[in-house]
Amino acid sequence: MSLLLLLGLGVLGLLVSFLVFSPLALGFSITASIQVARRGQRGLGLAVMGFLLVLPGWPITAFLLW
Repeated sequence: MSLLLLLGLGVLGLLVSFLVFSPLALGFSITASIQVARRGQRGLGLAVMGFLLVLPGWPITAFLLW
């Protein structure tokens, strides 16, 4: 998603991705992991993977903006 925004909107798209979509993805993955753990549902691996995929995006985006 970040790459598409970068290609389409340039630095503005990268900023939107960094400031809006990354925190949303982090919040959704944390919320999902809590819900899965409380309700005993399946999908904890997906929630953890979502969390792990968000983390490298922040330093990469910060480097590209710098």
